[in-house]
Amino acid sequence: MDEELHKQSPLLVSHFLKKVANNIDNYIDTTRINNVNKRVAEMEEGISATYGSLLTNDDLEILKLLHQVGGDSLYDFLEIAGPLYFSLEIIDDLNSHKEIYSEKIKLSSSFWLFDVLFEQILHMIDRRLINFLNDPNNPKAHDSYYNRFKNLERKQYHNQATAGSINYVLSKILSLDPKKNLSIFGHIDNPANLRNRISHSNLFFDSRRNKIVCLDGSEYEIEDFVKEFMKLLQFLFEWIRLTVNRPLTDPQISKDVSKDLLSSMNIMSNLYRREHRFYRNRRLASLILWIEEESTSNT
Repeated sequence: MDEELHKQSPLLVSHFLKKVANNIDNYIDTTRINNVNKRVAEMEEGISATYGSLLTNDDLEILKLLHQVGGDSLYDFLEIAGPLYFSLEIIDDLNSHKEIYSEKIKLSSSFWLFDVLFEQILHMIDRRLINFLNDPNNPKAHDSYYNRFKNLERKQYHNQATAGSINYVLSKILSLDPKKNLSIFGHIDNPANLRNRISHSNLFFDSRRNKIVCLDGSEYEIEDFVKEFMKLLQFLFEWIRLTVNRPLTDPQISKDVSKDLLSSMNIMSNLYRREHRFYRNRRLASLILWIEEESTSNT
């Protein structure tokens, strides 16, 4: 796709996309998708069997809202599955090399992964809220309360709103108390506070006492940290469940991925063909330059 775009010919891009659509089975590995879904389902069952449900009613209300304001359900599934599967790969690697990695290495890796996972959740939610609040057909889009959130200079905050801003917007939409809600974003001791301490290096692992010690003197038991980590994973598990509305082991999911991609390729092929018909090569060149600038600024 990159090679065709750089040729700056809408017609060549259209031909390429049509070729992909006509040979979609060569581009989609349904077996691998099914294996990924199976692995995620196994992890979900294991966590539920050990910890039960760690999500609160506030978490579930937020997830219902995210599902409602999401765009294409299959796109949501693919986007959420990416960071989730990456997390499971790291966890599998740590568990399968217990004799190699010390507790210090395992916990340090877990701290980093916790922070990454939380940031990815924030990023996905931020984009959905922005689209929701900018929708002219949405009555809340005209509420001045959300103007600060909509106009936030996101590049100052790693291209997304802060956890605090997202918490206040979600609380306003769902009529929750921003300071007392029990979601993963609330102010009561929870993943949001733990994430802040990790990202600001305000804690460390005391291997002698086998405790996580914060610089303000407070402490976490290892099991407490693990539960907060599992809660983040369960948040993503439930988000996926709402998105696909069927068991993750259902092979129909991979078939839907192929079907949706085929449809998307045909639509884009027709759009690029129309660009060619109206001699809009210059606009395509501008688009390519914009994509390159964006990709460079985000690395």
